[in-house]
Amino acid sequence: KVLGLKLLSLAGYDRDGNYVNIPFTLDGGGKVEWEIPAPDYKVYALFQRMTRQKVKRAAPGGEGYVVDYFSKEASQFYFQKFRKAFGETDFSHGKVRSFYNDSYEVYGANWTEGFIDHFQKLRGYSFLPYIKYLSDTLESDVRLRLRVDFQETISDLLRDQFAADWVEASHSLGLITRYQAHGSPGNLIDLYSLSDVPETESFGRSNFPIPGLRQDADYQEKVFGKPTPFSIKFASSAANLSEKRLVSSESATWLGDHFKVSLAPVKPQMDELFVSGINHIFYHGITYSPPEKPFPGNLFYASTNFGPLSHFWNEFPDLNQYVARCQHILQNTRSDNDILVYFPIHDVWAMPDSRRCPRTFDVH
Repeated sequence: KVLGLKLLSLAGYDRDGNYVNIPFTLDGGGKVEWEIPAPDYKVYALFQRMTRQKVKRAAPGGEGYVVDYFSKEASQFYFQKFRKAFGETDFSHGKVRSFYNDSYEVYGANWTEGFIDHFQKLRGYSFLPYIKYLSDTLESDVRLRLRVDFQETISDLLRDQFAADWVEASHSLGLITRYQAHGSPGNLIDLYSLSDVPETESFGRSNFPIPGLRQDADYQEKVFGKPTPFSIKFASSAANLSEKRLVSSESATWLGDHFKVSLAPVKPQMDELFVSGINHIFYHGITYSPPEKPFPGNLFYASTNFGPLSHFWNEFPDLNQYVARCQHILQNTRSDNDILVYFPIHDVWAMPDSRRCPRTFDVH
């Protein structure tokens, strides 16, 4: 008996690699009772357990374990609270515009209740006879194909069991959706395309070699990363392919310390987003702070302070006017690209990565 684990299957293999499913039972104390087919059989056990990840910085009432993103049952249970709270609300006044799903930050999740049945239905075969290849370090053809099928199943479940349901639930309440698909183990083009407004994230600073541009000497690129147009364009490409007028960005995240970020490094980050196809900027961030709260008020640790107590508040309208002019042009034109590049998602899934399965697509 192992605490926190649920035994799902025992797979036996003889010297020639032939597979046999080993029946087992659990007694009242959780002890496994089984019989090995022959002394020379090698046995692999498949267990299920929780990631035990808790919700980060949970709002009141939102504490506890993270949602199972691969389970429609879990998603529907989660949505019940919002349907109850907003089910009778008239949003026609336009004061509430959308529901927003932040970047996928669930670490270590690669399973859900009923995954074995989901896999067989989606891929057309049972992977139980191939359990040994999940732990094999040799890059055999069977292991490669199994890894791709495993990751595609995870991607399908994230799309169909959570993301599509979340969009439908939001629409049923009369609201649109903004969706940050990056960070997830799914096909980013498919996931971004589900939402009304695909949204990327500009995380870190690009440190463009612009003459006279002041750089924060204490900024740690190894810690915060550097934005890349390649990642940004997954959102804008999805918007173009699915004919969405708006594509947005959580912008200016982790440019430096709250009190050391000027508008000078913010403007080039906006330009990088514009030339990458983004036409709908969201500053990160303007944290609500009560008027009676003394300086500097409430701040969010990862964001630039764009609020009324910011040191550049009086100059902020100048940047806003520039952003507004650029967005007006970009939102009222159509993308006219000369070439369409195919994203070989199955080739990416086939790439060996001993650290992560499924492979996740981070913002960098």
